[in-house]
Amino acid sequence: MTGLSEKAVLEIDLVDDSGTERTCVFEIYEDLEITPSTTKQYLLGNRGQYVREAFEISSGALGVDLPSAGNRRGYHVDGGAGIVTLTVSAKGGDRDVRWGDGSSNASDPSSITKYDAEGCDPGDQRDVLDWVVSQSKTDSASPARLYYGQWSDGTHASAAGAYDNPRIIAISELSAPNPPDDTSAFDITLEGIWTAAFPAASVDEAQAAIEELVEGTPE
Repeated sequence: MTGLSEKAVLEIDLVDDSGTERTCVFEIYEDLEITPSTTKQYLLGNRGQYVREAFEISSGALGVDLPSAGNRRGYHVDGGAGIVTLTVSAKGGDRDVRWGDGSSNASDPSSITKYDAEGCDPGDQRDVLDWVVSQSKTDSASPARLYYGQWSDGTHASAAGAYDNPRIIAISELSAPNPPDDTSAFDITLEGIWTAAFPAASVDEAQAAIEELVEGTPE
């Protein structure tokens, strides 16, 4: 079976106070739920009659047939961009999973470090996760990697998934409270943003369309 079917793995890179680069790995199993939400972004959208009339004045510069401007419907040009927001909900606290960069001794909870709490109490695990997320820079230059389902290159699975890569995300929010009625676990809610690449061809097409529109519009 390809990909990861029963867990998600979050990898976060960061540089500590001494300048050492670390990769922290968090394996998430219990009550795991990942919800993607996609928001499309358009080169042109919701401009209605104004854009239509400009196109009509340009005498077909774009080479497309448009319905009458009188109906005031919006005209959209999809440039291929968009934002995918991933919400990860789960429970943490399992002592037998990877939880950090491996700098502590899993068989000795007292060896906990700022960057690793494998085998430690749930509260310590929560604090390490929070510390790593708060101290890392998960942006386009150094994104976090989320492996789940078919989003895997085989690093944490026996075989790569259909997409052959993890999700590349910037972490925008983390919440990890301890439930008052369960000291053996803590809740995890993490939000990550994955931004689709803007195709170079779309940029060229948009620029050409704008130039033709400007040239075809009377002064």
